Amino acid sequence: PDGYGLSSALTTEIIMTFMFLIIILGATHPKAPKNFAGLAIGLGLTLIHLISIPVTNTSVNPARSTSQALFVGDWALDQLWLFWLAPILGAILAKTVFGRSIKENSLTVVKGIGPKIQSLFYKNNIRSWSALADCNIGRCQEILDAGGNSFSMHDTATWPEQARLAAEGKWKELHDWQNHLIGK
Repeated sequence: PDGYGLSSALTTEIIMTFMFLIIILGATHPKAPKNFAGLAIGLGLTLIHLISIPVTNTSVNPARSTSQALFVGDWALDQLWLFWLAPILGAILAKTVFGRSIKENSLTVVKGIGPKIQSLFYKNNIRSWSALADCNIGRCQEILDAGGNSFSMHDTATWPEQARLAAEGKWKELHDWQNHLIGK
């Protein structure tokens, strides 16, 4: 709109989509405070529009761009590829930067539980944070003992409580406690 070139438009749309998805992933992450996702996402989108309207009239959404291009036709259809490519690249970049997200009820969020121990618990029908929170320490140790010597050496004393914090969404408390457990 204000005389920016194609490379500026592409760069702007990639970066704005990247930022929007980082905001969405962060605001909806299991460790994020509850009930603030809408506010964070809405304010983020507002800021993205304020930044990019002068450059591209803002898309960050291929469906929106496609609907507008179909109405305008001609030059808008010629540029539509940019408004599909940029969000895809921005999304790939956001996923790469944001990293591994926590899967709901993954027992591996509990300090001391890795994928192999998680599979032992799954085989014993303990497949959620709540189920692990309800499991007493003795039962946790029985499951590990049944898995063999390489598992029985683990200390399960804090696992049910860590799982309870995860189930209740108390991520800051869980994180602080886990840091205390490893001496940070």
